[in-house]
Amino acid sequence: MLTMARRGNGLAILLIMPIEIVFMRSDDPWSLQLHRVYKVAMDEAGIAGDYRVSMSLAELQVYRGIVADLLILVNHGGSSEVTLKIPRDVES
Repeated sequence: MLTMARRGNGLAILLIMPIEIVFMRSDDPWSLQLHRVYKVAMDEAGIAGDYRVSMSLAELQVYRGIVADLLILVNHGGSSEVTLKIPRDVES
C-alpha cells in the first residue's frame, strides 16, 4: 500500500511494506514492475528523471557534477538489450 500526503511545500510517501521485502518474497520480482513506485515518487516530488532506461532489469546510477554527469549502467537482464535515453548531446 502506498500513501502520499502533502504538507506545505513537502510531500511524504509511505509504503507499508518495504519494496525490498516484496522483492525477496517473489519468485520473479522484476515481473512485479515495482520500479513504477519509484517513478511515481520522483514525479510527485518534482525530481527530474533526465536519464531513463528501457527496461526494469537495468540499473542506472547517476552522479551529477558541475560540468558533467557520470552514468553507471548495469544490465541485470543478461543478454537483453537496454536502451539508455539521454535528453541532450553528450561527449564520451
